[in-house]
Amino acid sequence: MEEEENVRELFGFYLLHERGLADASVSGATHDIDRLANWLRPKRECLLKVTQQMLWEYLEMLTAAYAPASVGRKLWSLKTFYAWASREGYCANPFQGTSPANRRPQNPPQFIPTVKDIESLLAQPNTRTVIGVRDRTIMELLYATGLRARELLNVELHHFCLKTRCLQVSGKGNKERITVFGREAQHWVDRYLEVSRPVLTEGRWGRVGSKLFLAPTQSGELTYHALLALVRKHAASAGLALMTPHSLRHAFATHLYQNGANLRVIQMLLGHSQLTTTTVYTQCTTQHLRDLLNKHHPRSKSR
Repeated sequence: MEEEENVRELFGFYLLHERGLADASVSGATHDIDRLANWLRPKRECLLKVTQQMLWEYLEMLTAAYAPASVGRKLWSLKTFYAWASREGYCANPFQGTSPANRRPQNPPQFIPTVKDIESLLAQPNTRTVIGVRDRTIMELLYATGLRARELLNVELHHFCLKTRCLQVSGKGNKERITVFGREAQHWVDRYLEVSRPVLTEGRWGRVGSKLFLAPTQSGELTYHALLALVRKHAASAGLALMTPHSLRHAFATHLYQNGANLRVIQMLLGHSQLTTTTVYTQCTTQHLRDLLNKHHPRSKSR
């Protein structure tokens, strides 16, 4: 049991420091391994001696209980763990010589805000206040760039070039990319830097450093939970119950594709390593295109 715990700890270290995965990805993968270990324990099976048959039973249980995208992530965690453990000599790889299903394609997002939804959302903050300007700037930048929530929270002042409207982003696995944004987002970032950030840094400069977005708390740190809360607050005011920061990323990609942007360009802007991940947004627009066809094509209108 002690050896098994040590191996799991070393696996997390490998993912973080050798593979360079983000903290959230490492946490998710190690949690997946812990779940398998907990499932095996009542059966008196060991994580490092699991049989191929037991592994398939576990995967069948996951398939019955979780969505395809979740099963795909958990399968990736298991395959990565056993491939690493086998190389390090801790155990045999139960996946060796088999052809388990590849990671399943992601489901399309359940909720994609329309352009009108986004306009309504962005109009909610009271921009006569310091926090209102900050909130408007955050949501404008999320929609203008398609940043992930963690990417936005890690943006620092030196990552920006407002003159060229470029932003350096550190994405998943510490992969860096350059993205761009439009004039509207530029206007709000300028205003935030002029009006809000000086107030939010008062007495906190030593703690907040060069982070772009701050909170009016003792630490000055804007956390993910605070970011989620502000988006949900303004979304509720706009009558959009399902909104999260990631919804703005979905909207960014979907609206680009609906307006003719090349899929490869969207992939680059989102920071996806594989084009297949980006193609989920083509599924999101199928109904949109069908509605347009039914509305405008003379032979598509229902009788």
